[in-house]
Amino acid sequence: MLGDRLTHLISFEGLKLGAATLLLSPFVPMVFMGEEYAEDHPFQYFVSHGDPDLVKAVQEGRRREFQSFSWQGEVPDPQSEETFKRSTVQWEDRLEGHHQILWTLYQTLISLRRTIPALAALDKASLWTQRWDLEQTLWIHRWQGSSQVGYLFNFSQDHPVEVTPPLPVGSWHRILDTAATQWQGPGSKAPERVDKPVPITLPPLSAVLYQHT
Repeated sequence: MLGDRLTHLISFEGLKLGAATLLLSPFVPMVFMGEEYAEDHPFQYFVSHGDPDLVKAVQEGRRREFQSFSWQGEVPDPQSEETFKRSTVQWEDRLEGHHQILWTLYQTLISLRRTIPALAALDKASLWTQRWDLEQTLWIHRWQGSSQVGYLFNFSQDHPVEVTPPLPVGSWHRILDTAATQWQGPGSKAPERVDKPVPITLPPLSAVLYQHT
């Protein structure tokens, strides 16, 4: 209704987890403009109609729609240039602060998706999952030929989790952890290398990715 973006609704840790969940999935990702660097400007409904009657109908329709939400105050005018300007992305923000951190994370995840065969293949048959409902944690194991990856998501907002994912035989190396200080996180708790199933700790709203070698 207000054009709130995801960055207005969840924490920065949640934005990073959301990026990992989207870009590590075996589907074609769709990223809304500005989502990749946590754009702050809202995306409100705007139009540029030349027919005065149509403009009036749209404006009145929006007022009626907002009334159903018990809206207090002035409804953003969809025909107003100010509404359009408020919704314009600030592309230069991607180079500063937490915007740059998230933008770099998106680039890293996309690069991993392109270069690791197990992530590049859009094949849901070469995938196995396990979930821990109470811990709100999900493990995903994907493979393509000799390429294998495994990753954990902790969707809990307020507590760390410790789970033991069913790692296949071999040596597994941590290649990305959204909780790492590199990504402005609280610090990684996951081991850098795992040779057998062991407990792995994840802070709230975080994801860790391992690659089989």
